[in-house]
Amino acid sequence: MTAFEKEYYFLRRGRNASLPYPTAFHETHEREYWRGKVAPDSAPLAFYNGEKRGHRKEGIKPMLVPPDVMYDAGNLIVRNHVREALLERKVTGLSMHPAWWVHDDKSLYEDYCYVGFQKKFDCWDRELSEHSGQEEDADPTDPEPIVSSFCLNTQLLERTPLHERLLFVMGGCFAGDLVCHESILQLLQGGEHSGIRATLIADD
Repeated sequence: MTAFEKEYYFLRRGRNASLPYPTAFHETHEREYWRGKVAPDSAPLAFYNGEKRGHRKEGIKPMLVPPDVMYDAGNLIVRNHVREALLERKVTGLSMHPAWWVHDDKSLYEDYCYVGFQKKFDCWDRELSEHSGQEEDADPTDPEPIVSSFCLNTQLLERTPLHERLLFVMGGCFAGDLVCHESILQLLQGGEHSGIRATLIADD
């Protein structure tokens, strides 16, 4: 284990049963926004809670207001004040576009931003991490092994400017998680209106 495993967190969907499941309206889905092809001057992306009916059937009460940060299949939907803070910190590798949120009570929130990731950052150590590529019957040509325990590449991280590694998707592995540096964790997870949970890489 290196010191970096105590500086970085995996970000995942929160466990609060009332959390909405961000789902794109048909018109937004047709734009394939997750591929980063959204024209900068095009209309905002629009989302709603895809589990609204399911929650109602299960007796789960909806949140009075939507979370400031929502997890969307490895990407994020954040309030504009979070977006501004990310820009102030010069976080790189992000693809941002205005977004609207239609809450369960049909209220329209126009102060959101969709945050996607242009590329992944492969920064885990193959020698120190535990992964499927180490198994006897492993396919040596598999470019994305399953990692069960991460150790980060110290040399790579030390020579990478901090603003380029504040928030990224882990690359070089199957189903790479969203990773956040401790210095911006409070921004994304802080407060009562957050839809994500954070797990220290050292504890994962």
